[in-house]
Order: sequence, then C-alpha cells, then structure tokens
Amino acid sequence: MRPKDSRSNLFDREVELGKVVEYVGRLGLPITLVLGFRRVGKSSLILVALRELGLSSIYIDLRKFEERQYLSYRDFVLELQREVNNLTRRFPRLLDFLRNIDGVSIMGNQALFSWKSSSRVSLASLLDAVNEWAGNGIVIVLDEAQELVKARGFNVLPILAYAYDNLRNVRFIISGSKMGLLYRFLRVKDLESPLFGRAMGVVELAPSKIVRALPIGVCW
Repeated sequence: MRPKDSRSNLFDREVELGKVVEYVGRLGLPITLVLGFRRVGKSSLILVALRELGLSSIYIDLRKFEERQYLSYRDFVLELQREVNNLTRRFPRLLDFLRNIDGVSIMGNQALFSWKSSSRVSLASLLDAVNEWAGNGIVIVLDEAQELVKARGFNVLPILAYAYDNLRNVRFIISGSKMGLLYRFLRVKDLESPLFGRAMGVVELAPSKIVRALPIGVCW
C-alpha cells in the first residue's frame, strides 16, 4: 500500500500528526525525528504533515539504497539533485539562488550538481541558498535516514549541525525504522558528535492504537 498524503486517509494518528506539525511548524524546531517500525505509517504521517504545514519541501527517500553495501557522495548528491529539480519546476526562481554556487551548473530549467572530487558541490552552500530562498521556511525530509550510516567519503552530520545553528528557514524531518541504527548514525550521545546536545522533537509511532508521542528533548 502506498503512503497516504491526505488527512482523511490517515487513521489513528491524530496525536502524532499534531506533534509533528507543532514541532516543525509552530515551534520551528530545526530537527524532528519520526520513529517506528516498518509499515506503521511513518511516510504517510510525514506526507500529511507536510500538506498541513503548507511549506515547500525536499523529500529524500533513502530506502532505495537499502541493498547497497555503502552509500557514495555521488549517490546522495544525484538523489538530492533530482528532488531539488522537482522543486525548481514549481519554483523556477530557486535557480537564481543556486546558479552562483561552485559545483552547480544551470542547464535550462534544471540544476546539475557535481559530485566529482575536483569540483564537488558543497552541501552547506546548497543549504545556504535554499535557506535564503525559502523565506517562509522549507522542510527537508530524510526518510529511513539510518541508511546514511553506510555513507562513504562524506558525512552529513556536520551539515545538519550547521543548518541547526545557522539556517532559520531550514527544518529537517528525519525518519527511521531501525531506531538503534538511526541513533548510531546521529551519535547524539557522543561528545564528539556535531549533534551532541541538540534538542530535537521526537515522535514515535507504535504499531497498535496505543500511541506514544515523546516530549521535546535531547534524544537520549
């Protein structure tokens, strides 16, 4: 069954939906985690929340890399490029904010991101541009983000920390079904982690009607 994107098709998740909308929207938390086992409706919850929030979004579904032994910078950047271009088709003015970034080429109505070591695009520069463009806010979704533990040759944690501290218009929703692996990726208990000590909204989806929304707090 495909994920739902309408509130009318989302059942028994009003509490969790309200929490996601509150954390991302009213409170404007830089990072919100959506946790739960497979097939409990995390993706549907996120899609409905995005519709309720009415904000622009970039949705990166990392499930496509589950069968890979590792995740390269090229893999991630090309997926990001595809999703950013989905956004530029709706909002062509975003291209004006991207065109002066090193490692970005504008071809017609598309942005091309370089992944080669000699000219690779900076993720921080991309987020700077997106933040400047998105005056009303933008949500970047990393669905099944535990797959990023397999990243080789790049690390998104410093970028997440940079966005957390500096980019007021950028908010992340990070989902995971393998919660232990997701926390291993985020390293929130590690004093050396870029995300150590950062408060995050946490919403956990139980597989039954008994649901639990965890309070805002540092995730440990």
